[in-house]
This record gives sequence, structure tokens and C-alpha cells, in this order.
Amino acid sequence: MKRTILILASAIAITSCASAPVTINYYMLPAATQKHNVVTKPVPSLLIEHIELSDYLTQPGLVLQTSPNKMHISKSNLWAERLDRALPKALQNSLHQRSDQYSYHLNHPAHTRQPDLRVRLRVDSLHPTTDGLVIASGRYQLTMAKTQNKPIIKYFYFERTLDDDGYEASVKEMDILIDLIAQDILHTVQTHFTVSD
Repeated sequence: MKRTILILASAIAITSCASAPVTINYYMLPAATQKHNVVTKPVPSLLIEHIELSDYLTQPGLVLQTSPNKMHISKSNLWAERLDRALPKALQNSLHQRSDQYSYHLNHPAHTRQPDLRVRLRVDSLHPTTDGLVIASGRYQLTMAKTQNKPIIKYFYFERTLDDDGYEASVKEMDILIDLIAQDILHTVQTHFTVSD
């Protein structure tokens, strides 16, 4: 009898563990939630025309690179807002915070003004690795709207070392990497264009 009760108790314990709900965590890029100062003086405009992500970054789950050729997409650690929507806002915010030489706009129907500069961004990687790094890589293209000059194409690669484990720490480092991309874009703008162009 005791053996039957023990077997039954074990079966109930296993069943309850198997049916326990999985905790789902949602994350947002910190910069995407911040407000920026409104530019009141007339300045040239820079339009974030398009941001293209690698296919694996468009998944709702956060990505972890577990080997040089293997990615793990989490089913319980998800983006609160799709990365293809959050990333342009985070980049716009970082640009605003770093420089008031331009007004920065996202590409949507409400934006009708012809921009002075356009930037198109391709993000190939934006994720942590099991080696304790968070990496961002890709390229961007800057075009001056009023001239026939060829677009400037620049490749980037940034990495940060994780001080803490977990997706939350990784997302904070991703925010810093996005700010580094914004800094790089502004450096390229200052090197190749002048405000009076």
C-alpha cells in the first residue's frame, strides 16, 4: 500500500512539474522608451529611411549565439515590441541625445518634408554570445538628398563584454551598442557632410 501511494505521489509530482506554466519575460530597448528634446531651431534633417534586420533577428524571441554557426531563439524571453519597430526608435533617440545639429525623423507617411540626409541601416547581428559578449554588426548608407553624390557606405562592428548573466543585462548592452552605431553615423556625417550642404 505504501509503495502504491509513493508511486502515485511521484506520478502527481511529475505531472504537475510537466504542466507548470512557463514564465515569459518581456524586454524593451531602454532608449526606445526615452523621450528626447524637441528641436526648436531650424536645422537640417536626417531621415532614418529604413532599417533591415537579418531574418533571425525578426523573431519575437531574444537570440543567443551558442557557437560560431548556431543560434538559439528563446521561447520564454521575448521582445515586448518587435525589434524592427523598436530599433529605429532607439537609434533616433540616441542620435537626438548625441547631437542637435540635425533633426532626426523616422520614415512614416506623416513625415512629408524632404530630408537633407537619408540613412539606411542593415543590422546583421545584435545579440549576446555564450562567450560573454554582446555584438552588433552590419552596415549603413548615407545619402545627401539634394546632390548627385554617391552614397557613403560604412561597415560597423561593435562588441561589449557582459558584466552580468542573463537577457536583461544583454538588452542593456544592446542599448549601448545602438548608441555606438549612432555615434559612428554622426562621425561619418561630420566627416563627409557639412550642415550648410
